[in-house]
Parts: sequence; structure tokens; C-alpha cells
Amino acid sequence: MKPEEVKLAKQVIATFEGPLDLANYKDEYREGLKRIIEANIAGEGIVAPAVEAPARVVNLMDALKKSLDAVSTKKKKPAKATVGPTGSEAQTRVIPIRSSDAAEIVSPTR
Repeated sequence: MKPEEVKLAKQVIATFEGPLDLANYKDEYREGLKRIIEANIAGEGIVAPAVEAPARVVNLMDALKKSLDAVSTKKKKPAKATVGPTGSEAQTRVIPIRSSDAAEIVSPTR
């Protein structure tokens, strides 16, 4: 485990330390069920609450992989480099240039 994870776990556990007082907690499920039973006994109509559609959960790793796959298929294939002769096979050519061209090559004004 990472040190940050251990520190966070200790902080969470520290919030639970101390005496347990059950009076601070109430059973909301039991209370709701009791109200429904009492309403049914009294002959009142029971209306179920509307159920919300669960939120769409996105798997971030799958979304990232899909995004990277889409980008990589759109990329152009890299150009193939051609390798010329090396070593004793290579030829050296001297190309004469004018002094005005040399100044432009050394310090381009772009």
C-alpha cells in the first residue's frame, strides 16, 4: 500500500473511535416499513415512490482505451526512412555556395 493510502485509512478509522451510542442512529428502513404496514391496515392506498433510473457508470479505463484506439487509427502511417550507404561506401560531396547564401543559412530571418 502507498503511504498516502495508509494515512487516509487511519484518518477514516479515527473517525469511528470513541464510545458507540446507538441513540445517535435510527433505522429509517424499519420506520418506513412500519408506516406502510399501518397505512395498509387503515385501508389507505399505498403509492410506491417513483424509481429513478440508475446513473450511467462509465469505466474510465475502457473509455481511455477506446479514445486512444480511435486516435491511433486516425494517425497517418509514418514515412519509411531510407538508409543510404555508410562507411567506405559513402561518398562525400562538396557543394560550393555563394557567401550571400551562407549568411542566410547561418542566421535565417524567419
